[in-house]
Amino acid sequence: MGCLDSIDYMKMAVNEELHEALRVKRLNDELLEQLASSLQWIINYCKKHKIPIPEKEKILDLMLRAVEIEKKFPQQYISDESLQAHENIKNRRQLDGTICRKIY
Repeated sequence: MGCLDSIDYMKMAVNEELHEALRVKRLNDELLEQLASSLQWIINYCKKHKIPIPEKEKILDLMLRAVEIEKKFPQQYISDESLQAHENIKNRRQLDGTICRKIY
C-alpha cells in the first residue's frame, strides 16, 4: 500500500472542508459587519434629516438579533495559518519519508 491510505485521504478531505468552512465564516462575518454598518448609517442619516423609516424598530431588532447570533459563534477557531503550518510539516514528512515509515 502506498504512503497515502484511506485515512490520509479522509484527513485531506476534512482539511479541505475546514478551509472552506473558515472561508465562508469569514465572508459571513464581513457581510454581517457591512450590513450592520450600512443599516446604522441609513438610520443615523434618516434621524439627522428627519426622514421617517417605516418599521424602524423591527429593522433595529433584526440587526441586533443578527449580531447576537454572530456572537454565539466561537471567536477562537483554527486559523488558516496554523492549518498551513500543519500542512507544511506533513509535506516535509512526506518528502523525507518519515510519514511512510511504519513503527513496529
